[in-house]
Amino acid sequence: MGRIILYLFLLLLVCTETSAQTGSKDDGYKITGRIVGLPDSDLFLVTDNEVKIDTLANTKSVNGNFFFSGQVNEVIMVHVITAKQEILASMMLENAEFTIMGPNLVGGGGPSQELLARFNQLDVEMVQERERLQQFYIEAEKRKDREKMAEVDAKFQRFLVDVQAKELDLLKRNADTYVAAYIVSSTMRDIDLEKLTMRYNILGESAKETYYGKAIAAQIERYEHVEIGSVAPDFSLDNTTLHEVKGDLKIINFWAAWNAPCRAENVNLLRIYEQYHLKGVEIISVSLDENQQLWRKAIMEDGITEWRHITNFDGKYTEMIQSYCLQSIPYTYILDEDNVIVDKGLSGDILRKKIRELLKKK
Repeated sequence: MGRIILYLFLLLLVCTETSAQTGSKDDGYKITGRIVGLPDSDLFLVTDNEVKIDTLANTKSVNGNFFFSGQVNEVIMVHVITAKQEILASMMLENAEFTIMGPNLVGGGGPSQELLARFNQLDVEMVQERERLQQFYIEAEKRKDREKMAEVDAKFQRFLVDVQAKELDLLKRNADTYVAAYIVSSTMRDIDLEKLTMRYNILGESAKETYYGKAIAAQIERYEHVEIGSVAPDFSLDNTTLHEVKGDLKIINFWAAWNAPCRAENVNLLRIYEQYHLKGVEIISVSLDENQQLWRKAIMEDGITEWRHITNFDGKYTEMIQSYCLQSIPYTYILDEDNVIVDKGLSGDILRKKIRELLKKK
């Protein structure tokens, strides 16, 4: 599911490092588009490299038809986008012929595109099965048939395990390809360190040397920096820094005003602060909000005005937030007086119990 969403809505971070080349360099690539209802407009064939979007070619669509041609020396992930940066299609570009028949409906291509399609088909099957079973789950939920709900959920979990096994087998059989590195990187922020490391170790050396392979290695390193026992990444707090804040225990809470579980956790954090602040507990809340007004309103409504708050409205903390490898919110890290991470991912009663236990050891 994640890769489908990425294909439709994101400009993926890519570069031209790769492990394979198909077709003849003299043949070049040809991309023919026939999309019914596509407005006449400028279109661009682009790849990006984390710094800027690189335009490989541009053309115009006329009555839903368009055409790109050129040459590449190696496999590279590309996107056909509109002037508004809307993605029409994404593909593994090689010196081969492609046909775009609709939004993200790509036919033809070379071996890398074919391999990508095989991975994506597994995603499609997973989505279809989930939607099919969801209907049975909803019906059981209406009847308050908990046994049936559990049965449907267990069936999907078994299906998910089977799909994941098929994907892993496909990775192993194509381990030293650009596509394999891309596939692993596409979910690297959604899985834990152990699973990501396992998938990275499957890749061959050429795949590890691609942009995606290097991005995975960097993500693994980020994960390792926020493991229990590591010193937490430092960041600025007005006229001080996280590491300079004095406290026997520090709680870093990542949250957002629009997220109901976050708001509920704010109540729990307030109870912790009121009970343990004088015993050496400090709290730093890091907001992922984009609406400053709603953020301020939430702080006042939840009564969490006594501790430090930082926001990312101006993008100042984007790199820091990424360094903490969040997969969900609310999410907390507990630090000791030396800024070493002693626990993470706790909330509610479990968090309060952990704070009480840690303070007893002081």
